[in-house]
Amino acid sequence: PPAQQQPARPSTTAASWGLEQWDGARTLRSCSWRAVVWAPAAHFFWLFLETHISPRVAHLGHRGTALKIVFDFCTIGPPLIFSFLYWSKILECRDPAQTWDHVTERFPSTIVASYIFWAPLHMFTYGLVPLRHRMVWVSMCSVGFGSLLSYFNARELENT
Repeated sequence: PPAQQQPARPSTTAASWGLEQWDGARTLRSCSWRAVVWAPAAHFFWLFLETHISPRVAHLGHRGTALKIVFDFCTIGPPLIFSFLYWSKILECRDPAQTWDHVTERFPSTIVASYIFWAPLHMFTYGLVPLRHRMVWVSMCSVGFGSLLSYFNARELENT
């Protein structure tokens, strides 16, 4: 009888995982911003929000949650988006003028994308997720948001 071919086993090489296109330096820049800027800012912002804002809007139910989202979008959202764009670009190119151009070009579209992505998720963040679990919840969601931004950035680079 003819020898039967064994089915090909999935390879665990870098190519099979798509890692040949992985940019370790870019990942490190993103993680360093998260550790140095985002985590402390988010921690203290949420403490402030729960201490000073939540008691004032708790009686409003979903409208109170929506007010917390608006407060987030108007206070901490823009500085975090700005700082992320600046941090990642200055560490990449080390040229302040090029970094500033990058930030001013990308900020408007990135902040709009942020609001579209985060508005529905923050209904859960501020409406259902307890304060002690927010860092984990938002970190998980941030992986999706960061991946989405990275995808669009990579597509834009391919088109130039």
